[in-house]
Amino acid sequence: MSAPLLATGGGALKLLTGSTNTAPNTMVNPFEEQGRQDRLESWYEQDGRNDRSHPMYALYTGLADKYMNKEQGNVWA
Repeated sequence: MSAPLLATGGGALKLLTGSTNTAPNTMVNPFEEQGRQDRLESWYEQDGRNDRSHPMYALYTGLADKYMNKEQGNVWA
């Protein structure tokens, strides 16, 4: 496979790979990502999943569903 070509267009540098992938921009703010990870880690510990005897030990599945509504003030969720 040949190396990708670089071209300018619309004032931005674009990578031309021949791919038809239309994925959205994947650039993320590392501070936002760290905040999300910190919140998940907090929920993980609140839920007791750091205990090896917990049935969902080492899994983060469902934590956002369980705790996001509580943080947003919806105590019935």
